[in-house]
Amino acid sequence: MRPERDRCSDEVAARLFNLARAISDGSALADRDRGHRLSGHLPASSWIADLTGLNPLPPTRFSWYGDTNVLAVDLPIDGVYRINAESPNLGAKVAWFKYLAGAVDITARRVDGSAPEIKTKTSDGYRPTGFNPSSIEFTDEGCWQVTGTLQGRELIFVMFVRRAAIGEANP
Repeated sequence: MRPERDRCSDEVAARLFNLARAISDGSALADRDRGHRLSGHLPASSWIADLTGLNPLPPTRFSWYGDTNVLAVDLPIDGVYRINAESPNLGAKVAWFKYLAGAVDITARRVDGSAPEIKTKTSDGYRPTGFNPSSIEFTDEGCWQVTGTLQGRELIFVMFVRRAAIGEANP
């Protein structure tokens, strides 16, 4: 059996490969500089060292990825978000760091099966920029593409969501 993070569809893998190639050859950055939306799966090369001391989720399993001009997100290093096995739902805490003011609009869609699209946003009550938490209520276990949009700029990532095994660390 393949590892969970590898069970996401081949279509997603192909999109991510093409995006990583665009990031490495600079065309994604050129789009950003021309004012187009910035979107990208967050390859290891997009790790943000400046946020290392900010640990809303366990730093042994999560790390910050994104763009230091717009938006960053604290993601599971192995690409698998584990929900507490005893939780009645599939709610995930997702931490964002905003370099620009505004709410982060969040959409999530299942890429390895059918499920309704999820729409939410970061919580209110925090400063205009900086740390901002959110909760995403996934409807099913599986591979999900999540898009955070801030001031018209997108940050896209894919992660496998599942319940943790009894005794397994989560989130």
